[in-house]
Amino acid sequence: MSCITAIYIALKIIYKGFLDIFDFINKCKGDTDTTSAMSGAIWGACNGLKRFKPAQYKKLEFADEVLDFAAELYEKATE
Repeated sequence: MSCITAIYIALKIIYKGFLDIFDFINKCKGDTDTTSAMSGAIWGACNGLKRFKPAQYKKLEFADEVLDFAAELYEKATE
């Protein structure tokens, strides 16, 4: 059920800000961590880093490592 919910939420909020996903999910209750992770991943894949504000991702634990890994994945995917 979480997968279907995550897809719905990501598509519902795809053109809004990243943090809007979590506000919506927290109001829904339930398995918020899993739903947030999946919805956030879908939102990020569709919108890319350009839609994130640096202040948002700089708060993430291991932010630099995550950005480096994402750049590596993108490079391999576009070879």
